[in-house]
This record gives sequence, C-alpha cells and structure tokens, in this order.
Amino acid sequence: EARIGCFQPVTYLSRKDIYMIRPMIFARESECARVVRRENMPIVKSKCPANENTRREDVKNLIKQLNEQYEDVPQKIIGAIKRSHIDNW
Repeated sequence: EARIGCFQPVTYLSRKDIYMIRPMIFARESECARVVRRENMPIVKSKCPANENTRREDVKNLIKQLNEQYEDVPQKIIGAIKRSHIDNW
C-alpha cells in the first residue's frame, strides 16, 4: 500500500494528562549495549514468555538483513517516517 506508520516520539495521554516522551528513539541498540558494557551495568533478563519471539524481534532482524544489502537503512526508514506527516515527527 506504500504506507508507513509508527508510534509518535511524543504522545499525549489524555487520561493521565501527561506527555510521554521517548528520548531513546534515535539511540541504536549497539550504542546502548556499548554504554552498558562501559559502565558495567547489570542486564536483567526479561521474564516475558514471548521475549525474543515477537514481531518487534522479527522487524529488527529484517532491518538488520536489509542493512547488509543496502546503505543506511535505519536512517532511510526514519527519513520516510519524518516525511509521512505523522504528528509529532
């Protein structure tokens, strides 16, 4: 359908009258892992039974595969989202 969509990096939650801001949206997983190692931070294993068996994990692996074939795939996806007129992007 040539459409792209996602959650907004800034979302207003009317029931609580607050704004939720996702400051890590532009941080790469590899950058986060590097900081965790450098700062010797503990890693807590998820207790979720679906951990690492989710649609999110599937998409993450797809982006990784595409990035091996094409240049700067994550940046191109973010650029497409920014141009798609999604509120708060």
